[in-house]
Amino acid sequence: MRVEIARSPEEIGISPFEWERLLTESETDTVFQTRDWILAWWEVFGTGCEMLFIKAFEGEELLGFAPMMLCPDGLGGQRIRFIGDSHADYQDFVAGRRKREVVPRLLEELLQLQTPWVQIALSNVPAQSSTIELLRYTCECLDHPVLIAKHTACATRLIEGREQEARQLVGKYSLRRPLNYFRRHGTLEVRNLTEVQEARRYLAPFFEQHISRWHDTSSPSLFLNRSNQIFYDRLLQRMLPTGRLLFSVAELEGHPISFHYGFDYSGSVLWYKPSYDKGLAKRSPGLVMIKHLLDYCLEHQRTELDFTVGDEDFKYRYTNVQRENLDLRVYRLYRDYALALAYRRTRRLAKKAAHGARQIQTRLSEKP
Repeated sequence: MRVEIARSPEEIGISPFEWERLLTESETDTVFQTRDWILAWWEVFGTGCEMLFIKAFEGEELLGFAPMMLCPDGLGGQRIRFIGDSHADYQDFVAGRRKREVVPRLLEELLQLQTPWVQIALSNVPAQSSTIELLRYTCECLDHPVLIAKHTACATRLIEGREQEARQLVGKYSLRRPLNYFRRHGTLEVRNLTEVQEARRYLAPFFEQHISRWHDTSSPSLFLNRSNQIFYDRLLQRMLPTGRLLFSVAELEGHPISFHYGFDYSGSVLWYKPSYDKGLAKRSPGLVMIKHLLDYCLEHQRTELDFTVGDEDFKYRYTNVQRENLDLRVYRLYRDYALALAYRRTRRLAKKAAHGARQIQTRLSEKP
């Protein structure tokens, strides 16, 4: 098996057809492994990182690839990550039907790079992916320690085979109530934007609404960063014509009261970036969008509405399955692995101590 590394987009040399074929055969096949996503992300955020796009061949046949990059870790070292990291909700190797042969070979190439990397950080790998088993085995053989750094909940509403449950959910008063309220107060239109020029005109009000929604909170809007606005625009131009980007708006008398910027890919609708008019928060304009997406899934026979990463409370009211992502860390040196373990133990003890202090304070405050 031959391995090559592309260090620029021009060197990748994989046709759209080849990329698509291999991805559809892969265990993890999500919008975040598509050619459009990877290249759009690199165009906007790749500055300061070195591309390490690793490909495996048998003869001239492409068997798999890993869209990786080498980036500063902020501590004076360098870290190998997936291209798209920090924005992608699911990440994995694209390895088709021969994954058990291909992934160890790609990992070997990464582990043996002469570049002075400190850590390989693989974030948001689906817990059910065989990549985790293959990574552990390969790293054990080559004497590199592996740490599972984080577990992340990924809630979803399975619809295929459970259509009646989904229809009952859509019919619940909690989802009909906001819709009825807005209809009593004007003309309400909820639709998917399908034309690129029109959709781009809605990006600015979407960004503004999201910034306003998260203003004065502990999590300011990502759209305060101009690069994120450019990335979303770039994705829209690439993916809306393919039908894979699903940009939806709910308007009351022509005024946007909620948005959802997400994806319709491989039979699943992915919840990605929602927003709503915070001045109408008490009337739940965000629920208008959830109902719209559930209706869309039923009408178009989608298998699920995937709410992806995050354990926000509202998700559990509208989902019926919880999956999990893992963050995996591979260390070049056992010294760094030991430091990471020590840091984790210190944090765990600090959280335990803080929790204990809060309990004591609560008991003291309850005494007469």
